[in-house]
Amino acid sequence: MLTKWSEQYDDLWMPFRDISRKLRWTRRDHEDIRNALIDQERIETDSIVTGGRPKAVYRLRSSK
Repeated sequence: MLTKWSEQYDDLWMPFRDISRKLRWTRRDHEDIRNALIDQERIETDSIVTGGRPKAVYRLRSSK
């Protein structure tokens, strides 16, 4: 899913909200998969602070 996002939006961050809507996994499954991809250095995550709750965002790691 992040590969398709990257092809369409280049280097923009994908909001977790979009991921969770497309992939109806449990919170635990999301955490396990996210942590595995981070450990494999395939994705990076960040948190964007807005007026409300911080928003989790993801993107593929660049292969630079």
